Amino acid sequence: LKDDINALKKDALGKEDAIASKDKAISRLDQKNQKLHKFKFVLDDTIQEFKAQVEPKAKDVRSIKEEMKKTEQALEYCITENNRLKTDADDQKGNIEN
Repeated sequence: LKDDINALKKDALGKEDAIASKDKAISRLDQKNQKLHKFKFVLDDTIQEFKAQVEPKAKDVRSIKEEMKKTEQALEYCITENNRLKTDADDQKGNIEN
């Protein structure tokens, strides 16, 4: 009976040691988790700051692209008009020579 009691006590101590070890591991993981949450908070804040800096620039880029499109359309119109005027001038020269 004493051997059984000693074996059970030994088993209980082993389990207590295992529980203590797991509690320490849980505590370390909780601390790591807290550090990671702090780090995530800092990164989220940094991301928000970068987004705030980028958004006005993105608006400027869109505005410049729209302006370029309008300018390209105006250029195409001018080229077409220039070609038409050259054709008209050539026709007039042809009429004058005849």
